[in-house]
Amino acid sequence: MRLPGVDVAPPAFGESEDRTVKLLLVEDDDLLGRSLAQGLRENGYALDWAREGPHAARLLRGSEYDGVILDWMLPGMDGLTVLRDYRRRGGKTP
Repeated sequence: MRLPGVDVAPPAFGESEDRTVKLLLVEDDDLLGRSLAQGLRENGYALDWAREGPHAARLLRGSEYDGVILDWMLPGMDGLTVLRDYRRRGGKTP
């Protein structure tokens, strides 16, 4: 399954064309986060969910994602700071 509007590199030799798209959801609102996570997972996306800015920053340092859904207003570190830190370290994920 492909994420519309996201340019994901073609699979490497031996990989399936139908590889799962891995997303990072960063949302502190529990109801909204659960709804988004459920909908994305039901549609075949692999998903990690961070509820605080510092947790999102750690996940972005240690994992590869095809896309990030990032809330701006987060506890601990706002989303813009998470994004700036990620880009400063060379992160390119949309």
